[in-house]
This record gives sequence, C-alpha cells and structure tokens, in this order.
Amino acid sequence: MSWRIANECADRRFGSAARKQIIMFLADKTSDDGSRPPCVA
Repeated sequence: MSWRIANECADRRFGSAARKQIIMFLADKTSDDGSRPPCVA
C-alpha cells in the first residue's frame, strides 16, 4: 500500500467522485517505489 501516492491522489481533483474512487483504489494497490504496479485480477 502506498500512503504517499494515496495522499497525492486525495489532494487532486479528477472530475467526478467515481473517477476519484477508482484512482484511490489503484493507489491503494501500488507500492511507493513502483516495484508493484497496480494489478487488479
């Protein structure tokens, strides 16, 4: 879980609540150093 990425996404505007929710979900699945990209299977 990447708190750094999640915090950056939380501060941004994405146009709709649904888009922000998807971005926050993906940010929750990634790692800070990029070694684990978001993969939803």
